[in-house]
Amino acid sequence: MAFWGKESLFTIDGRLLMAKDLTLKGFSNFRSATVRNPLELDTALQELSEIIACLTSEPSGGKAFEFEQIQDAISYVGERGKKPILSAGI
Repeated sequence: MAFWGKESLFTIDGRLLMAKDLTLKGFSNFRSATVRNPLELDTALQELSEIIACLTSEPSGGKAFEFEQIQDAISYVGERGKKPILSAGI
């Protein structure tokens, strides 16, 4: 028996693990190389902060593209998180 998360209990038949030559190992983010290295941890947290800020801020429109220019819209990289705007030509 094992716990998945804090409250979800599940059971795995050991024969299945042996038949497939699988191994179950514990995992903890707190034992990762990134967390143990203060410089790497600081860099990772700054990158995550930037990603979270992009996700929580209002999307701002960048360059407008017609539907026929969809490949250009997909490859568009706007400044400061600006997103391409795809126009249906209405």
